[in-house]
Amino acid sequence: MGGVAYRPNDEWRLLVEPGLLVATAGADRILALETADRAAADELVAAWETDRIEADELSAEARELLDRLGAAGITSPRLAGAAPYGSRRVNTRRLGERCFYESQVAIGAFSRSR
Repeated sequence: MGGVAYRPNDEWRLLVEPGLLVATAGADRILALETADRAAADELVAAWETDRIEADELSAEARELLDRLGAAGITSPRLAGAAPYGSRRVNTRRLGERCFYESQVAIGAFSRSR
């Protein structure tokens, strides 16, 4: 452990076709990566079904496919405690004239005048 971890993007689905790793997020968002290594493509598809992909635990060939998905913007390294893609939690509380927003990502605070 201690290496780079990826969190699969729930918007994208991976599947293997002869000679291809196919990533799809609907009919208009498809990426096909050529690969000669069916085992590496199968390995990455199986890892994609988990909630966290440890790059160090993948074979070199599967890691290369993961890097290519990252270059295409389909996945990226994630912090261990980061929320999944597309989710954001925001809590709000009111203290006098100040309104504070607390989030997993620091959004900041601002003053509101009447």
